[in-house]
Amino acid sequence: MAESTHAPNPGQVPRHSKETHVLRQNEEKLKKWFIGSIDQGTTSTRFLIFDGTGQPVASHQMEFKQMYPHPGYKPYKSSAVADRQALTNMQVDRP
Repeated sequence: MAESTHAPNPGQVPRHSKETHVLRQNEEKLKKWFIGSIDQGTTSTRFLIFDGTGQPVASHQMEFKQMYPHPGYKPYKSSAVADRQALTNMQVDRP
């Protein structure tokens, strides 16, 4: 029987191609890189860590004391916010 000479469907990568191997290697490298992100909300601070592929790998969240001196007024102490950001960075839940 003659060997098929037709190309794969557009967008289809052969299962054992060199390109597939390179993609897998790159993904493994990306999983070793990490990106940290601070999510500062109105009631809490959250720190998240993502790997290089964009998958979340760890996080930590801390609420902070709310102050309501009078209706419609909700001040924040910048030092308290900065403290919470630093603490969440150090106390990230590891998988």
